[in-house]
Amino acid sequence: QCGRAAARLEELVASVSGIEREVREARAGDRLTQGLAEVDALRHALRSRRDEALLAKAGAVLVGGVITEHRERSQPRLFRRASELFRAFTQHRYELRVGEADPASKGDPVATFEAIDVTTGDHLATRALSSGTRTQLLLAVRLAFALESVRTATVPFFLDEVLSHSDPERSRAVAESLRHLVRGEGRQVFYLSCQPEEEILFRSIFATPTPGAESETDGLTVIDVARLRGADELDRAPLLPSPHPRELPSPALTPAAFARAAGVARFDMRRGLDAQHIFHLLVPDLELVRTLLGLGIETIGQLRSFSVSDGIESFLDDEQRARVHIEIRVACEFERCWRVGRGRPIDRRALAEAGVRGRYLDSLTDLADTLNGDPDAFLQALDLRVDPRTKGFRNQDQLAAHLESEGFVDHRQMPSPEQRRVELLDRLAEIVATGEIDAEQLDRRLSHLETLVDPKSKKRRSKTPTTEPSS
Repeated sequence: QCGRAAARLEELVASVSGIEREVREARAGDRLTQGLAEVDALRHALRSRRDEALLAKAGAVLVGGVITEHRERSQPRLFRRASELFRAFTQHRYELRVGEADPASKGDPVATFEAIDVTTGDHLATRALSSGTRTQLLLAVRLAFALESVRTATVPFFLDEVLSHSDPERSRAVAESLRHLVRGEGRQVFYLSCQPEEEILFRSIFATPTPGAESETDGLTVIDVARLRGADELDRAPLLPSPHPRELPSPALTPAAFARAAGVARFDMRRGLDAQHIFHLLVPDLELVRTLLGLGIETIGQLRSFSVSDGIESFLDDEQRARVHIEIRVACEFERCWRVGRGRPIDRRALAEAGVRGRYLDSLTDLADTLNGDPDAFLQALDLRVDPRTKGFRNQDQLAAHLESEGFVDHRQMPSPEQRRVELLDRLAEIVATGEIDAEQLDRRLSHLETLVDPKSKKRRSKTPTTEPSS
Protein backbone atom coordinates (compact mmCIF):
# COMPACT_ATOMS: atom_id res chain seq x y z
CA GLN A 1 0.00 0.00 0.00
CA CYS A 2 2.88 2.39 0.82
CA GLY A 3 4.43 1.53 -2.55
CA ARG A 4 1.26 2.47 -4.41
CA ALA A 5 1.06 5.75 -2.50
CA ALA A 6 4.67 6.54 -3.35
CA ALA A 7 4.06 5.83 -7.05
CA ARG A 8 0.96 8.08 -7.01
CA LEU A 9 2.97 10.86 -5.39
CA GLU A 10 5.61 10.66 -8.12
CA GLU A 11 2.89 10.94 -10.79
CA LEU A 12 1.44 14.03 -9.14
CA VAL A 13 4.85 15.66 -8.78
CA ALA A 14 5.58 15.01 -12.47
CA SER A 15 2.18 16.45 -13.46
CA VAL A 16 2.79 19.58 -11.38
CA SER A 17 6.22 19.99 -12.92
CA GLY A 18 4.74 19.69 -16.42
CA ILE A 19 2.06 22.31 -15.70
CA GLU A 20 4.63 24.72 -14.27
CA ARG A 21 6.80 24.22 -17.37
CA GLU A 22 3.85 25.00 -19.69
CA VAL A 23 3.03 28.13 -17.69
CA ARG A 24 6.65 29.31 -17.97
CA GLU A 25 6.62 28.66 -21.72
CA ALA A 26 3.35 30.52 -22.14
CA ARG A 27 4.67 33.50 -20.21
CA ALA A 28 7.86 33.50 -22.20
CA GLY A 29 6.04 33.08 -25.55
CA ASP A 30 3.63 35.39 -27.40
CA ARG A 31 0.68 33.07 -28.04
CA LEU A 32 -1.48 34.79 -25.43
CA THR A 33 -0.55 38.19 -26.75
CA GLN A 34 -1.30 37.10 -30.30
CA GLY A 35 -4.66 35.67 -29.24
CA LEU A 36 -5.66 38.86 -27.46
CA ALA A 37 -4.56 40.89 -30.46
CA GLU A 38 -6.66 38.75 -32.78
CA VAL A 39 -9.70 39.13 -30.52
CA ASP A 40 -9.19 42.91 -30.48
CA ALA A 41 -8.85 43.03 -34.28
CA LEU A 42 -12.00 40.99 -34.76
CA ARG A 43 -13.87 43.21 -32.31
CA HIS A 44 -12.75 46.27 -34.26
CA ALA A 45 -13.79 44.68 -37.57
CA LEU A 46 -17.19 43.77 -36.12
CA ARG A 47 -17.68 47.33 -34.91
CA SER A 48 -16.82 48.62 -38.38
CA ARG A 49 -19.25 46.22 -40.03
CA ARG A 50 -21.96 47.28 -37.59
CA ASP A 51 -21.36 50.95 -38.41
CA GLU A 52 -21.49 50.13 -42.13
CA ALA A 53 -24.76 48.24 -41.67
CA LEU A 54 -26.30 51.13 -39.72
CA LEU A 55 -25.21 53.61 -42.37
CA ALA A 56 -26.57 51.37 -45.12
CA LYS A 57 -29.90 51.05 -43.31
CA ALA A 58 -30.11 54.80 -42.78
CA GLY A 59 -29.18 55.34 -46.42
CA ALA A 60 -31.88 52.94 -47.57
CA VAL A 61 -34.48 54.77 -45.50
CA LEU A 62 -33.28 58.12 -46.85
CA VAL A 63 -33.20 56.93 -50.45
CA GLY A 64 -36.64 55.37 -50.02
CA GLY A 65 -37.98 58.69 -48.79
CA VAL A 66 -36.35 60.55 -51.68
CA ILE A 67 -37.78 58.09 -54.20
CA THR A 68 -41.26 58.44 -52.69
CA GLU A 69 -41.01 62.23 -52.69
CA HIS A 70 -39.69 62.25 -56.26
CA ARG A 71 -42.49 59.92 -57.39
CA GLU A 72 -45.14 62.13 -55.82
CA ARG A 73 -43.68 65.34 -57.28
CA SER A 74 -42.79 64.07 -60.73
CA GLN A 75 -45.95 62.11 -61.53
CA PRO A 76 -47.57 63.65 -64.60
CA ARG A 77 -51.09 65.01 -64.35
CA LEU A 78 -52.34 62.14 -66.47
CA PHE A 79 -51.14 59.52 -64.01
CA ARG A 80 -52.44 61.41 -60.98
CA ARG A 81 -55.83 61.69 -62.68
CA ALA A 82 -55.83 57.98 -63.55
CA SER A 83 -54.93 57.09 -59.97
CA GLU A 84 -57.73 59.27 -58.62
CA LEU A 85 -60.26 57.65 -60.97
CA PHE A 86 -59.05 54.14 -60.19
CA ARG A 87 -59.41 54.73 -56.46
CA ALA A 88 -62.95 56.01 -56.98
CA PHE A 89 -63.89 53.15 -59.33
CA THR A 90 -62.73 50.53 -56.79
CA GLN A 91 -64.27 52.32 -53.80
CA HIS A 92 -60.73 53.12 -52.66
CA ARG A 93 -59.77 49.47 -52.27
CA TYR A 94 -56.82 49.91 -54.65
CA GLU A 95 -54.32 52.57 -55.61
CA LEU A 96 -52.57 52.81 -58.96
CA ARG A 97 -48.79 52.78 -59.27
CA VAL A 98 -46.35 52.55 -62.13
CA GLY A 99 -44.31 49.37 -61.71
CA GLU A 100 -40.68 48.88 -62.61
CA ALA A 101 -39.88 48.47 -66.28
CA ASP A 102 -38.95 44.96 -67.34
CA PRO A 103 -35.20 45.04 -68.11
CA ALA A 104 -35.49 41.79 -70.08
CA SER A 105 -37.99 43.24 -72.52
CA LYS A 106 -36.81 43.81 -76.09
CA GLY A 107 -36.34 47.36 -77.25
CA ASP A 108 -37.02 50.26 -74.93
CA PRO A 109 -38.15 49.09 -71.49
CA VAL A 110 -41.82 49.80 -70.90
CA ALA A 111 -43.13 50.53 -67.42
CA THR A 112 -46.19 48.62 -66.31
CA PHE A 113 -49.15 49.47 -64.12
CA GLU A 114 -49.75 47.74 -60.82
CA ALA A 115 -52.49 48.00 -58.21
CA ILE A 116 -51.82 48.30 -54.49
CA ASP A 117 -54.34 46.76 -52.12
CA VAL A 118 -54.72 49.49 -49.48
CA THR A 119 -55.80 46.94 -46.86
CA THR A 120 -52.95 44.43 -47.21
CA GLY A 121 -50.32 46.53 -48.95
CA ASP A 122 -49.90 43.88 -51.66
CA HIS A 123 -48.59 45.05 -55.04
CA LEU A 124 -50.55 43.29 -57.77
CA ALA A 125 -49.67 43.15 -61.44
CA THR A 126 -52.59 43.68 -63.81
CA ARG A 127 -52.62 39.98 -64.67
CA ALA A 128 -53.21 39.16 -60.98
CA LEU A 129 -56.35 41.33 -60.80
CA SER A 130 -59.87 40.08 -61.34
CA SER A 131 -61.35 40.82 -64.74
CA GLY A 132 -63.63 43.49 -63.23
CA THR A 133 -60.82 45.31 -61.42
CA ARG A 134 -58.55 45.07 -64.45
CA THR A 135 -61.28 46.60 -66.61
CA GLN A 136 -61.68 49.43 -64.11
CA LEU A 137 -57.93 50.08 -64.15
CA LEU A 138 -57.85 50.27 -67.95
CA LEU A 139 -60.96 52.47 -67.95
CA ALA A 140 -59.34 54.84 -65.44
CA VAL A 141 -56.18 55.13 -67.55
CA ARG A 142 -58.07 55.64 -70.81
CA LEU A 143 -60.46 58.15 -69.30
CA ALA A 144 -57.59 60.08 -67.69
CA PHE A 145 -55.76 60.13 -71.02
CA ALA A 146 -58.83 61.55 -72.74
CA LEU A 147 -59.39 64.15 -70.01
CA GLU A 148 -55.79 65.36 -70.03
CA SER A 149 -55.42 65.28 -73.81
CA VAL A 150 -58.20 67.83 -74.39
CA ARG A 151 -57.99 70.12 -71.38
CA THR A 152 -58.62 73.18 -73.55
CA ALA A 153 -62.11 72.01 -74.55
CA THR A 154 -64.85 69.98 -72.89
CA VAL A 155 -65.35 67.46 -75.66
CA PRO A 156 -67.94 64.71 -75.08
CA PHE A 157 -66.95 61.20 -74.05
CA PHE A 158 -68.45 58.00 -75.43
CA LEU A 159 -68.40 54.90 -73.23
CA ASP A 160 -69.67 51.59 -74.55
CA GLU A 161 -70.85 49.14 -71.86
CA VAL A 162 -67.84 49.64 -69.61
CA LEU A 163 -69.76 48.21 -66.64
CA SER A 164 -70.37 44.81 -68.17
CA HIS A 165 -67.57 43.14 -66.15
CA SER A 166 -68.22 44.91 -62.84
CA ASP A 167 -70.21 43.73 -59.85
CA PRO A 168 -73.14 45.92 -58.68
CA GLU A 169 -71.16 47.79 -56.01
CA ARG A 170 -68.30 48.70 -58.34
CA SER A 171 -70.71 49.52 -61.17
CA ARG A 172 -72.31 51.99 -58.82
CA ALA A 173 -68.89 53.47 -57.95
CA VAL A 174 -68.04 53.98 -61.64
CA ALA A 175 -71.48 55.51 -62.29
CA GLU A 176 -70.98 57.92 -59.38
CA SER A 177 -67.61 58.98 -60.84
CA LEU A 178 -69.26 59.63 -64.20
CA ARG A 179 -71.91 61.69 -62.43
CA HIS A 180 -69.09 63.79 -60.92
CA LEU A 181 -67.67 64.39 -64.41
CA VAL A 182 -71.08 65.58 -65.57
CA ARG A 183 -72.11 67.69 -62.61
CA GLY A 184 -68.75 68.65 -61.18
CA GLU A 185 -66.74 69.29 -64.36
CA GLY A 186 -69.49 70.00 -66.90
CA ARG A 187 -68.51 67.09 -69.12
CA GLN A 188 -70.92 65.51 -71.56
CA VAL A 189 -70.86 61.73 -71.37
CA PHE A 190 -72.66 59.34 -73.72
CA TYR A 191 -73.04 55.93 -72.15
CA LEU A 192 -74.12 53.21 -74.58
CA SER A 193 -75.76 50.08 -73.17
CA CYS A 194 -78.13 47.30 -74.15
CA GLN A 195 -78.72 46.38 -70.50
CA PRO A 196 -82.01 47.85 -69.20
CA GLU A 197 -80.84 47.47 -65.60
CA GLU A 198 -78.00 49.93 -66.26
CA GLU A 199 -80.59 52.59 -67.08
CA ILE A 200 -82.14 51.98 -63.67
CA LEU A 201 -78.70 52.21 -62.07
CA PHE A 202 -77.93 55.60 -63.65
CA ARG A 203 -81.38 56.93 -62.78
CA SER A 204 -80.82 56.02 -59.13
CA ILE A 205 -77.33 57.57 -59.14
CA PHE A 206 -78.49 60.84 -60.64
CA ALA A 207 -81.52 60.92 -58.33
CA THR A 208 -79.06 61.59 -55.48
CA PRO A 209 -78.83 65.38 -55.14
CA THR A 210 -75.44 67.07 -55.23
CA PRO A 211 -74.54 70.72 -54.62
CA GLY A 212 -75.40 72.77 -57.72
CA ALA A 213 -77.86 70.29 -59.21
CA GLU A 214 -81.04 72.02 -60.37
CA SER A 215 -83.24 68.96 -59.98
CA GLU A 216 -83.11 65.35 -58.85
CA THR A 217 -82.26 64.14 -62.35
CA ASP A 218 -80.24 67.17 -63.46
CA GLY A 219 -77.68 66.14 -66.06
CA LEU A 220 -79.31 62.84 -67.05
CA THR A 221 -81.14 62.24 -70.33
CA VAL A 222 -82.17 58.76 -71.40
CA ILE A 223 -82.42 58.22 -75.16
CA ASP A 224 -84.28 55.00 -75.82
CA VAL A 225 -83.08 53.86 -79.23
CA ALA A 226 -85.42 50.85 -79.11
CA ARG A 227 -88.44 53.09 -78.71
CA LEU A 228 -87.25 55.39 -81.50
CA ARG A 229 -87.09 52.33 -83.73
CA GLY A 230 -90.59 51.31 -82.68
CA ALA A 231 -89.55 48.24 -80.71
CA ASP A 232 -92.20 46.37 -78.78
CA GLU A 233 -92.47 47.16 -75.05
CA LEU A 234 -91.84 43.50 -74.24
CA ASP A 235 -88.39 43.74 -75.85
CA ARG A 236 -87.49 46.56 -73.50
CA ALA A 237 -88.34 44.82 -70.23
CA PRO A 238 -85.36 44.40 -67.85
CA LEU A 239 -84.01 40.87 -67.93
CA LEU A 240 -82.28 41.17 -64.55
CA PRO A 241 -83.31 42.83 -61.31
CA SER A 242 -81.80 46.27 -60.90
CA PRO A 243 -78.80 46.44 -58.55
CA HIS A 244 -79.74 47.99 -55.23
CA PRO A 245 -77.25 49.24 -52.69
CA ARG A 246 -77.04 46.99 -49.66
CA GLU A 247 -79.22 47.86 -46.70
CA LEU A 248 -77.24 49.67 -44.03
CA PRO A 249 -77.97 49.68 -40.28
CA SER A 250 -79.65 52.72 -38.78
CA PRO A 251 -77.44 55.21 -36.92
CA ALA A 252 -80.18 55.30 -34.26
CA LEU A 253 -79.00 51.88 -33.04
CA THR A 254 -76.63 51.49 -30.13
CA PRO A 255 -72.97 51.17 -31.19
CA ALA A 256 -72.97 47.47 -30.29
CA ALA A 257 -76.16 46.77 -32.26
CA PHE A 258 -74.88 48.79 -35.22
CA ALA A 259 -71.61 46.83 -35.23
CA ARG A 260 -73.46 43.50 -35.23
CA ALA A 261 -75.80 44.61 -38.01
CA ALA A 262 -72.90 45.86 -40.14
CA GLY A 263 -70.86 42.69 -39.56
CA VAL A 264 -67.93 44.51 -37.98
CA ALA A 265 -65.04 42.19 -37.14
CA ARG A 266 -63.18 42.49 -33.86
CA PHE A 267 -60.25 44.87 -33.77
CA ASP A 268 -56.88 43.11 -34.25
CA MET A 269 -53.91 45.47 -34.57
CA ARG A 270 -51.64 42.54 -35.43
CA ARG A 271 -53.22 42.56 -38.89
CA GLY A 272 -52.33 46.23 -39.30
CA LEU A 273 -54.36 49.40 -38.85
CA ASP A 274 -55.37 49.56 -42.52
CA ALA A 275 -57.15 46.21 -42.28
CA GLN A 276 -59.45 47.34 -39.44
CA HIS A 277 -63.08 48.37 -39.89
CA ILE A 278 -63.81 52.11 -39.94
CA PHE A 279 -66.39 51.60 -37.18
CA HIS A 280 -63.60 51.22 -34.62
CA LEU A 281 -62.08 54.53 -35.64
CA LEU A 282 -65.19 56.69 -35.96
CA VAL A 283 -67.54 55.38 -33.25
CA PRO A 284 -69.72 56.93 -31.83
CA ASP A 285 -70.38 58.98 -34.99
CA LEU A 286 -72.59 56.30 -36.54
CA GLU A 287 -74.06 58.70 -39.08
CA LEU A 288 -70.61 59.23 -40.56
CA VAL A 289 -69.87 55.49 -40.47
CA ARG A 290 -73.12 54.78 -42.31
CA THR A 291 -72.37 57.41 -44.97
CA LEU A 292 -68.96 55.89 -45.64
CA LEU A 293 -70.30 52.33 -45.74
CA GLY A 294 -72.81 53.51 -48.32
CA LEU A 295 -69.85 54.63 -50.44
CA GLY A 296 -68.20 51.22 -50.11
CA ILE A 297 -65.58 52.46 -47.62
CA GLU A 298 -65.21 49.70 -45.03
CA THR A 299 -61.56 49.51 -43.93
CA ILE A 300 -59.29 52.19 -42.52
CA GLY A 301 -56.99 51.63 -45.50
CA GLN A 302 -59.84 52.59 -47.83
CA LEU A 303 -60.65 55.56 -45.63
CA ARG A 304 -57.05 56.81 -45.77
CA SER A 305 -57.13 56.63 -49.56
CA PHE A 306 -60.54 58.34 -49.70
CA SER A 307 -59.42 61.09 -47.32
CA VAL A 308 -56.82 62.41 -49.79
CA SER A 309 -59.04 62.13 -52.87
CA ASP A 310 -60.75 65.02 -54.61
CA GLY A 311 -64.07 63.22 -54.43
CA ILE A 312 -64.32 63.43 -50.64
CA GLU A 313 -65.71 66.96 -50.86
CA SER A 314 -68.72 65.67 -52.80
CA PHE A 315 -69.79 63.35 -49.99
CA LEU A 316 -68.57 64.77 -46.65
CA ASP A 317 -68.97 68.25 -45.23
CA ASP A 318 -66.12 70.28 -43.71
CA GLU A 319 -66.69 69.02 -40.18
CA GLN A 320 -66.82 65.38 -41.27
CA ARG A 321 -63.66 65.72 -43.37
CA ALA A 322 -61.83 67.32 -40.45
CA ARG A 323 -63.01 64.48 -38.19
CA VAL A 324 -61.74 61.85 -40.62
CA HIS A 325 -58.32 63.49 -40.99
CA ILE A 326 -57.77 63.90 -37.25
CA GLU A 327 -58.89 60.35 -36.42
CA ILE A 328 -56.52 58.92 -39.03
CA ARG A 329 -53.64 61.04 -37.72
CA VAL A 330 -54.15 59.93 -34.12
CA ALA A 331 -54.63 56.26 -35.04
CA CYS A 332 -51.52 56.16 -37.25
CA GLU A 333 -49.37 57.65 -34.49
CA PHE A 334 -50.85 55.16 -32.05
CA GLU A 335 -49.99 52.24 -34.32
CA ARG A 336 -46.37 53.42 -34.67
CA CYS A 337 -45.98 53.47 -30.88
CA TRP A 338 -47.80 50.17 -30.44
CA ARG A 339 -45.49 48.47 -32.94
CA VAL A 340 -42.38 49.17 -30.84
CA GLY A 341 -41.09 45.82 -29.60
CA ARG A 342 -43.69 43.88 -31.59
CA GLY A 343 -42.43 44.11 -35.13
CA ARG A 344 -44.65 43.42 -38.10
CA PRO A 345 -46.75 40.33 -38.88
CA ILE A 346 -45.18 37.86 -41.29
CA ASP A 347 -47.19 36.92 -44.37
CA ARG A 348 -46.67 35.34 -47.77
CA ARG A 349 -45.42 38.55 -49.32
CA ALA A 350 -42.79 38.99 -46.59
CA LEU A 351 -41.54 35.43 -47.09
CA ALA A 352 -41.43 35.79 -50.88
CA GLU A 353 -39.44 39.03 -50.60
CA ALA A 354 -37.05 37.21 -48.26
CA GLY A 355 -36.30 34.71 -51.04
CA VAL A 356 -38.42 31.76 -49.88
CA ARG A 357 -39.46 29.77 -52.94
CA GLY A 358 -41.16 26.58 -54.05
CA ARG A 359 -42.96 24.32 -51.64
CA TYR A 360 -41.40 26.10 -48.68
CA LEU A 361 -43.25 29.29 -49.57
CA ASP A 362 -46.57 27.48 -49.20
CA SER A 363 -45.67 25.54 -46.06
CA LEU A 364 -44.04 28.47 -44.24
CA THR A 365 -46.89 30.79 -45.21
CA ASP A 366 -49.29 28.29 -43.67
CA LEU A 367 -47.11 28.20 -40.54
CA ALA A 368 -47.06 32.00 -40.31
CA ASP A 369 -50.84 32.14 -40.72
CA THR A 370 -51.26 29.56 -37.95
CA LEU A 371 -49.17 31.76 -35.65
CA ASN A 372 -51.10 34.91 -36.65
CA GLY A 373 -47.94 36.28 -38.23
CA ASP A 374 -46.10 36.46 -34.89
CA PRO A 375 -42.41 36.86 -35.95
CA ASP A 376 -40.89 35.61 -32.69
CA ALA A 377 -43.08 32.50 -32.58
CA PHE A 378 -42.38 31.90 -36.27
CA LEU A 379 -38.57 32.04 -35.88
CA GLN A 380 -38.76 29.88 -32.75
CA ALA A 381 -40.68 27.24 -34.72
CA LEU A 382 -37.96 27.29 -37.38
CA ASP A 383 -35.25 26.78 -34.75
CA LEU A 384 -37.06 23.93 -32.99
CA ARG A 385 -37.86 22.10 -36.27
CA VAL A 386 -40.68 20.21 -34.55
CA ASP A 387 -43.44 21.44 -36.84
CA PRO A 388 -43.51 19.27 -40.00
CA ARG A 389 -43.91 22.39 -42.15
CA THR A 390 -40.32 23.38 -41.29
CA LYS A 391 -38.76 20.06 -42.31
CA GLY A 392 -35.97 20.40 -44.84
CA PHE A 393 -35.75 24.20 -44.70
CA ARG A 394 -32.10 25.20 -44.21
CA ASN A 395 -32.06 28.96 -44.75
CA GLN A 396 -33.48 30.04 -41.41
CA ASP A 397 -30.43 32.20 -40.58
CA GLN A 398 -30.74 34.21 -43.81
CA LEU A 399 -34.50 34.44 -43.37
CA ALA A 400 -34.14 35.66 -39.77
CA ALA A 401 -31.57 38.26 -40.83
CA HIS A 402 -33.87 39.56 -43.57
CA LEU A 403 -36.92 39.74 -41.30
CA GLU A 404 -34.94 41.66 -38.69
CA SER A 405 -33.46 44.11 -41.22
CA GLU A 406 -36.92 44.80 -42.64
CA GLY A 407 -38.49 45.50 -39.26
CA PHE A 408 -40.53 42.31 -38.89
CA VAL A 409 -38.53 41.47 -35.77
CA ASP A 410 -38.17 44.26 -33.21
CA HIS A 411 -35.95 43.67 -30.17
CA ARG A 412 -36.77 46.99 -28.54
CA GLN A 413 -38.55 46.87 -25.22
CA MET A 414 -42.30 47.32 -25.49
CA PRO A 415 -43.47 50.46 -23.72
CA SER A 416 -46.21 50.24 -21.12
CA PRO A 417 -49.59 51.80 -21.93
CA GLU A 418 -48.72 54.77 -19.73
CA GLN A 419 -45.34 55.25 -21.45
CA ARG A 420 -47.10 55.00 -24.80
CA ARG A 421 -49.64 57.62 -23.74
CA VAL A 422 -46.93 60.06 -22.65
CA GLU A 423 -45.10 59.69 -25.96
CA LEU A 424 -48.30 60.09 -27.97
CA LEU A 425 -49.32 63.22 -26.09
CA ASP A 426 -45.93 64.66 -26.96
CA ARG A 427 -46.17 63.65 -30.63
CA LEU A 428 -49.68 65.01 -30.99
CA ALA A 429 -49.17 68.22 -29.02
CA GLU A 430 -49.14 70.13 -32.31
CA ILE A 431 -52.73 69.32 -33.25
CA VAL A 432 -53.88 70.25 -29.74
CA ALA A 433 -52.03 73.58 -29.99
CA THR A 434 -53.65 74.34 -33.37
CA GLY A 435 -57.12 73.54 -32.02
CA GLU A 436 -57.74 70.59 -34.37
CA ILE A 437 -58.62 68.55 -31.29
CA ASP A 438 -58.76 69.53 -27.64
CA ALA A 439 -56.83 67.76 -24.90
CA GLU A 440 -59.89 66.03 -23.46
CA GLN A 441 -60.95 64.66 -26.85
CA LEU A 442 -57.43 63.41 -27.53
CA ASP A 443 -57.32 61.71 -24.16
CA ARG A 444 -60.62 59.95 -24.89
CA ARG A 445 -59.42 58.76 -28.30
CA LEU A 446 -56.17 57.38 -26.87
CA SER A 447 -58.09 55.57 -24.14
CA HIS A 448 -60.42 54.15 -26.78
CA LEU A 449 -57.49 52.89 -28.87
CA GLU A 450 -55.86 51.33 -25.81
CA THR A 451 -59.11 49.53 -25.08
CA LEU A 452 -59.22 48.22 -28.65
CA VAL A 453 -55.72 46.70 -28.51
CA ASP A 454 -56.23 45.46 -24.95
CA PRO A 455 -59.91 44.89 -24.03
CA LYS A 456 -58.85 44.16 -20.44
CA SER A 457 -57.23 47.56 -20.12
CA LYS A 458 -58.17 49.36 -16.91
CA LYS A 459 -57.87 52.67 -18.69
CA ARG A 460 -61.38 52.42 -20.11
CA ARG A 461 -63.25 55.62 -19.34
CA SER A 462 -66.92 56.20 -18.94
CA LYS A 463 -67.03 58.48 -22.00
CA THR A 464 -65.47 55.85 -24.25
CA PRO A 465 -68.24 53.83 -25.97
CA THR A 466 -68.42 50.16 -25.12
CA THR A 467 -68.80 48.00 -28.23
CA GLU A 468 -68.79 44.29 -28.85
CA PRO A 469 -68.57 43.74 -32.62
CA SER A 470 -69.21 40.32 -34.05
CA SER A 471 -66.38 37.89 -34.55
